[in-house]
Amino acid sequence: MSKDELLQISDKHAKKVINIGRFAFNTRMAWLIGSSLFLGSEAFICSAAQPRATTNNHPQSTNNNPVYTVNNSPPTALGEKLSAVDKAKAQVIVEQSRKAIQSNFNDVIAWTNLGEALRRTGDLPGAQQAQEKALQINPKLTEAKLGLALIKKEQGKIAEVIPELRTIEEEGKSAIAHYNLGVELYYQGKLDGAIASYKTAIRINPNLALAHYNLGLALQAQGKLDGAIASYKTAIRINPNLALAHYNLGLALQAQGKLDGAIASYKTAIRINPNLALAHNNLGLALDDQGKLEDAIASYKTAIRINPNLALAHFNLGLAFKKQGKKSDAIAQFQQARPLYQQKGDTKTVADIDRLIQELS
Repeated sequence: MSKDELLQISDKHAKKVINIGRFAFNTRMAWLIGSSLFLGSEAFICSAAQPRATTNNHPQSTNNNPVYTVNNSPPTALGEKLSAVDKAKAQVIVEQSRKAIQSNFNDVIAWTNLGEALRRTGDLPGAQQAQEKALQINPKLTEAKLGLALIKKEQGKIAEVIPELRTIEEEGKSAIAHYNLGVELYYQGKLDGAIASYKTAIRINPNLALAHYNLGLALQAQGKLDGAIASYKTAIRINPNLALAHYNLGLALQAQGKLDGAIASYKTAIRINPNLALAHNNLGLALDDQGKLEDAIASYKTAIRINPNLALAHFNLGLAFKKQGKKSDAIAQFQQARPLYQQKGDTKTVADIDRLIQELS
């Protein structure tokens, strides 16, 4: 499960505001990565972004827009371009599926896998034809129905998605259908409905790790940190290599002031996925809270090395340098963060950065 490799990130964030002199500024910024998706014969993780403030002074945000997958092709966020590695993997699946179809034209799994792989490479017409062929062979194939729903989602036919998912639900006790209905309800901000659907999916299949994980995200979006933590821990028990579950567990623990647990969770997420830039950033925040400023700076620098356009890491590094009295270094980081926030249209943070630079000049 590698969607924690992906990360479609928008630079929205929640901020802790403190008073400095005669003005307030946003002190540090962190992300909570969320993930929701279509599941097929195998599950994958995908992420997008949306902010949410947590219950204490740590600035946390959550990427809770659901994304969907249906089967064995490599994961990607909705509308996101595949990385070179994922594109190569998708192409391998396309070739393997076509070979399987040549050997057995009625290989329904090959058709639905072909459809999903083509979707991931951006060939929506080809993907639709493959999923429709799968349904011709087996009109009851849930994965193909979900694949077509995902294609409609990418085509912007939002109004058709939930009714189709409800129809799939009514056809049988499918944990996947209940799960994906939860995803779509979550996408629309209907958290109670999403939670109910995730719980139904879990009742049908208690070992569906991503259902527990996404249940945690929904509970956390409601401010129910204890419930979210329990769900993340269950997901991790089922799948210890679910990096995003470790990461989000860390943020929930940090929101409760449990820094040692948060740091341990961030480090586990990084061990599983060393390129998870946001984990390095938030590890830096937790270390900073423990007074380990040099270690925090090292984490921020790693986050920037992985993702040079991660504005909040530049911002946090600038604040760390400011604490150390390294004015020129702090200004340099704020100057790098400024255009990144400007590109996002975040005029509030741009104004705060301008005040900080003026103060340090």
